[in-house]
Amino acid sequence: MKNKNFLFLIFISSMSVLTYGQTTTFNKLDAKGKKTGYWKVYLNANAMLTDSANSYFYGYEFYDNDKAVPGIFEQVKEYSNIKLIFSGKTSTKGNPIAINGMLKEYFIKEGKDELNAETCYRDGFPQTFKEYLAGNIITLADFTKRYNYIEGTYFISDYLTYIVTSETRRKTTCYWYRKEKNKWIGLKRLVSK
Repeated sequence: MKNKNFLFLIFISSMSVLTYGQTTTFNKLDAKGKKTGYWKVYLNANAMLTDSANSYFYGYEFYDNDKAVPGIFEQVKEYSNIKLIFSGKTSTKGNPIAINGMLKEYFIKEGKDELNAETCYRDGFPQTFKEYLAGNIITLADFTKRYNYIEGTYFISDYLTYIVTSETRRKTTCYWYRKEKNKWIGLKRLVSK
């Protein structure tokens, strides 16, 4: 009896070792030579794409058919009316570390900073993205939730607050961002009215 339990324990342990890591691929090309899976990208002090010599961080961007999906790092841009503030462990230029922390994006409006978005990163991967309007969260993307454990997929909640006859109501729409018929789309479903 003890041998059966011991063998079962070894079988379970070996299965967990064999399956661990199978869901994540790094720096791979498909049969056509196009990027697929997660690719290491280099980032400056404000989490914007750069080359390794000018980088402070590195992160992982998901690619499908040579295109970044959803292109989290490609979307970070600096404009004259936007201020980016990163809080977390930092490095020195040219010695990148995995990005860990929070990147906040502020609109500069009439001399005041208004929080527009924040992205939380852990070990180089985006964890959550929140978008704000007038101090209220309007979008939450959770990159830790995957549709059927498929790489590159994630869960989104959109919040709409509106007033009907002096009563504030909130409508929530949730959906999975995933690939459907060779296109990356959000498949929506209404959660509440």
